[in-house]
Amino acid sequence: PVYRFILLISLMFSVLWLSAQNETAVSESLNKNSIYTNIAYGYFGPDLSFGLGLTYDRQILEFGKGYLLARAGWNYWALWGVVANSYHADMALVLFKKSLHLELDFGLNYSVIGDDYDKMLLLEDGKFRPSANAAFRYQKPGEWPLFRIGIGTDGLAFLSFGTSF
Repeated sequence: PVYRFILLISLMFSVLWLSAQNETAVSESLNKNSIYTNIAYGYFGPDLSFGLGLTYDRQILEFGKGYLLARAGWNYWALWGVVANSYHADMALVLFKKSLHLELDFGLNYSVIGDDYDKMLLLEDGKFRPSANAAFRYQKPGEWPLFRIGIGTDGLAFLSFGTSF
């Protein structure tokens, strides 16, 4: 009868549609948004200190073999009983398109020291300072995990773990 034919055709189109949905194309670009935690060790003032923070970046431009990212974040620094909050905003140039990328960023850092030790730390509390970092970024195009390792003015050495979406 006719209803069996309609049911069979509907089932056949459903199976074809579902199988076509499973054949997704692999993206050649990085995901546009990323959020990651930063673990840093470096000089914050005259002494070595530890930092822990959170950073968000957004891809604003894609070109030949790279990307331009806008980035903003926060770090919490602890050193010899003195704590500081550090905020940064910068632009990052990410080069190469496979899984391993070279990342260079330049921007501004604003620090707020928790205690009144700004003269001892050789920092001017509440002032903007220039910052620059270089990192290797492992992130496959179109996939979510990312890892970064690098050096710079915000921390002598840092390690980042996060996700992209």
